[in-house]
Amino acid sequence: MKRIESPSTVKLISGHAFNGCDRLEEVELFEGLVEIGSGVFMECKLLERFKVPSTVKKIRNCAFSDCHFLIGVELSEELETIEYSAFEWCYSLRSMAIPPTAEVDSNCFEGCLDLRALFDSQQDLISALKRRFDGLPVHKLCYYQPFHSTDVTIERLYEAIEVQHRSVHPALVIAVKIA
Repeated sequence: MKRIESPSTVKLISGHAFNGCDRLEEVELFEGLVEIGSGVFMECKLLERFKVPSTVKKIRNCAFSDCHFLIGVELSEELETIEYSAFEWCYSLRSMAIPPTAEVDSNCFEGCLDLRALFDSQQDLISALKRRFDGLPVHKLCYYQPFHSTDVTIERLYEAIEVQHRSVHPALVIAVKIA
């Protein structure tokens, strides 16, 4: 199995549903899903990117552990909980932003070598991922957003600038529109 698509009627993917699907490369989950169960995508070694729907509130223990080629996970601001070992041994994981209000177990990134190389402790890592985009210039923000095309990212940035800073410098607005 190379691809999984869940209908919007699915509320929970229960424990170990796709555990060991070593050929799984792509997963598309639709709005409506509330929880990703324990070990659901464990050992899906070819999975590289994953987008969590905004309706998901909880990622259970070991949900993505041992996904060795997982490099990026897009989490929703609505996510409330990430349990222990959720991303354990995801060696290649390097792109993720955790919602600041989410409860995150201190061991959820155990063995994530690419992430851990930058921090002294799990708690420092989690803190950094929660504040990941604070103060980044626009060009870095675009670079670190791997889940959307450049056009979509720029449009989102433009909307954010317009909504949050009605008096933004005109040169910045022009730069975003041109890029």
